[in-house]
Amino acid sequence: MGNQRKWSSLLGWAIFGLVLAGGPIINVIQSVFGVQLPSYTLPVVIALLMLTSAVASVGRVARGDQRNVPPLPPAVAGTSLPRFGSSPNQMPPLTAPAPPVMPFPADAVPSANERSKELKAPRFEPIINLPLILLGAVGLIVLGLAALLIFIQP
Repeated sequence: MGNQRKWSSLLGWAIFGLVLAGGPIINVIQSVFGVQLPSYTLPVVIALLMLTSAVASVGRVARGDQRNVPPLPPAVAGTSLPRFGSSPNQMPPLTAPAPPVMPFPADAVPSANERSKELKAPRFEPIINLPLILLGAVGLIVLGLAALLIFIQP
């Protein structure tokens, strides 16, 4: 399994690398070997690698290797899962366990006055403050003036 995962990861990185830097790689190959490759070489190589990756994924699923699928939860002993479309009277009854009851000391309960102090409304601070807005406005004015000087020349 680990070897297959390594090859799958390597194949993905190869496709990613060819998409980003395939042109320069093809140019280096052409200059080193002195052959002229057709212009459609890079897209064909990327398509073949993607096809290989897809076939490998389908093969893994066909073999039953589903490592990305989470396991099913263990079945509860003595119960069977109802089938879809079964009538409600055939379904097993749902019973929830009773919540635990714990003694609660009277001195642990805060008074109403203390609770109102603790439950204040949250304060939201603005993310953009006035100096930041002024800096942005000044920057736009400077960029506008620079554009006027560059593009409008007598």
